[in-house]
Amino acid sequence: MPTPVLHTERLLLRPYRPDDAEDSIALLTDPDVGRFMGDGPLSAEEASAVFGRVFTKVYANDLFDVWAVHRDGRYVGHAEIKRTEQVDGHEIIYALAKPAWGEGLGTELAGALVRYGFDTLGLPRVYATVADANHASLALLGRLGFVHERDIAEDDGSVSRVLVVDRAPPDTASRVGGDGTDRRGTTVVGGPAGRAGPHPVGPSTSDGTGFRDSAIRACSVSTGQGRESKGARRWV
Repeated sequence: MPTPVLHTERLLLRPYRPDDAEDSIALLTDPDVGRFMGDGPLSAEEASAVFGRVFTKVYANDLFDVWAVHRDGRYVGHAEIKRTEQVDGHEIIYALAKPAWGEGLGTELAGALVRYGFDTLGLPRVYATVADANHASLALLGRLGFVHERDIAEDDGSVSRVLVVDRAPPDTASRVGGDGTDRRGTTVVGGPAGRAGPHPVGPSTSDGTGFRDSAIRACSVSTGQGRESKGARRWV
């Protein structure tokens, strides 16, 4: 089924449109956003190819959910949730453009993706992969209930941490994780429950849909402290 529209308190997550190209390429080529990317920020040519694959591969074959993130009509970021072999489950991937940093939007965006995974896809758990040096993002995801599962040794000698959060019991369904952090409400438009299904995996170039396996280590998210941390691992 098509990627649905999601609404949070401040954000609109909708499927990409061709007129998002300029904003998407600017995000992918930004050196600050690419700080924790395995190969650094992309070239304009690489970013344009990634944007094209959203339509020709991901949406055309209904591989997984990919959103353009907007606030007040302005593009502010990118989000995905998809099954990956690296974690043997569904992983959230997200990024915010620099003008949206420092306002707590990263927590709101990551929380929305987790809720979508639990409430719409019916997942029992959701994963995120974060560079070990990215302390702010590790703390952010910890506040959403993520816990450390294992480490991945990358080809360049760095370490990425695999984090996981399990679906809360029914009596705590209004929360994400077990730390008492209140959820911000998310409304799903046009997305049937049970979408998890047998989605093909798309993080590597072997299937034509995405980056090299180590191309994206982490995406930029807001720490709420005026400085961005990095979030989840690799994009389309």
